[in-house]
Amino acid sequence: MSDPCIITLDEPTSGLDSYNAGIVVDLLLKQAAKGRTIISTIHQPSSNVFKKFDKLMLLSEGNVVYHGPCDKSRKYFAELGYKCPRQVNPADYYMRMLHITNRHEITEEEQNKLDLFTQNYRENYVKETETKYELSQLQEIESYHPSYWVEFLELLKRSAKTAAKNRYALRLRFLMALVIGVLLAIIFNDLGNGQEAIQNINGVLYMLSIWSVMSGNSSVVLNCNGYLDHMERAVILKESDEGLYGAWSYFLAKNIVDIPWTFIAGILTGVVSYFSLDLNLYDGSKFVIFCNFYADFIYVLSLQMGMGFGYATGFMFSTVEAAHAFSTVVLFPLTEFGGENVKIDSIPLAWRWVTYITPFKWTFQAFTVNEYTDWEKDCETECDPIGDLGWSDELWQGIIGILVISACVRLISYFILKLQTRSKST
Repeated sequence: MSDPCIITLDEPTSGLDSYNAGIVVDLLLKQAAKGRTIISTIHQPSSNVFKKFDKLMLLSEGNVVYHGPCDKSRKYFAELGYKCPRQVNPADYYMRMLHITNRHEITEEEQNKLDLFTQNYRENYVKETETKYELSQLQEIESYHPSYWVEFLELLKRSAKTAAKNRYALRLRFLMALVIGVLLAIIFNDLGNGQEAIQNINGVLYMLSIWSVMSGNSSVVLNCNGYLDHMERAVILKESDEGLYGAWSYFLAKNIVDIPWTFIAGILTGVVSYFSLDLNLYDGSKFVIFCNFYADFIYVLSLQMGMGFGYATGFMFSTVEAAHAFSTVVLFPLTEFGGENVKIDSIPLAWRWVTYITPFKWTFQAFTVNEYTDWEKDCETECDPIGDLGWSDELWQGIIGILVISACVRLISYFILKLQTRSKST
C-alpha cells in the first residue's frame, strides 16, 4: 500500500481548472518515471494535458475502438476517414465522434461508425497480440528464488527504514532511558562509600538490571504485535506464507537493526546514572569500563536478553495483551532469584538452579563486580560487598552468563518464529 507498482485513478482532475489539472498530471508523470504504472480515466482534458499521456484507450458502448500510443491516435482515425482538425483538441473531437445520442435507439450511421472502429481495432491490434506458438511449444521458465544473502540485505534495509520512520517509538525509547536515569538519580542521590551505602548501591544496580531486561522485553513485544509497528507480526506471517523470504533472514536482519538503538539508549541511561549517583570514580578508566560494558556489554547485552524474551512472547501470541501477560508471569518471579532480595545461599537447593537461568542475576553480578572492584570503601567494620552477595570478583562470569542466556532466548524465539511461519504455510 505504501509503495504500489500500479495506481488506478478515477477522474483525478475532475473539478479542477486546466492549470491545476496539469499539475496533477505532472505529478502522475513523475510517479510513472519511477517505474509505476498509472491507469486513469480523465474528464474533459485540455490539449496540454491530453498530450502528456503515453497511451490512450477509447471506449464506446463497452467496445474498445482504440488502444495505443496517444500521439498516434490522430493518424489512426485519419486513415479511417475521421481526421481531427489541427486547431481542435483531440479529446473533444473523439468525444463528439464517439458520442451516441440515444443508446436505446442507435441510428444506422452511429452503428456503422461503431462497427467500423471496433472491427478495425480487432483486425489491426488484437491479432498483433495473439501468440504465434502453440502452448506446447512454449519454453518452460524455471522459477527464481533469491538467495539468503539477498533476502537478508533487503530485509535489513526495510527494517532500518521502518525503524527510522517510526519516530514515536524511537523517541519513546530514548525518553524512557533518560527518565529512568533521572528517576534513579533523584531517589539514590549521593550514595557515599560507607557501609550503609552498600545497600543503596546494590538497590540502584539491581534496579538497572531489572530495567534493562524489562524495557527490552516490552519494546519488542509492542513491535512484534504491531502496537507501534503497524501489525508487523501479521505482515511477517503473510509474507513468509507467500514464500517471499525465510524466517532466518528476517530474524537476523531485525536483530541487527535493533542493536544501534539499544546502544544509544544504554549510553543515555549510563551517563546520567553514573555521574548523578556518584558511583565508583576510582580512576578515569573506571567510567570508561562502566560505560563501555554498561552500554556495549552489560546494559546492551542485558537489554538484548530482554528483547530475546520479547521476541519469543511476541512471536508466540497474536495480541499485545497476551504477550505482555505471559512475559510478566515468567519474568516477574525471576526477580526474586537475582541475588538482591534473597541471597543465593539462602535459596533452597531444590530451587537454586533457577538462579542460573535468571537474567537479572547475571546482570546484577556484572554491575556489582564492576562497581566494587577498587571501590574506596569507608566501612567501620570489615565489609566485602562482592563476597556478601555470594559470587566471585571475576567480571567475565557475569558477562558470560548474560551472553549465554541471551543466545538461548534468541534461539528459542527464532524457533518459535520458524514454527509460526511453518504452521501458517501448512
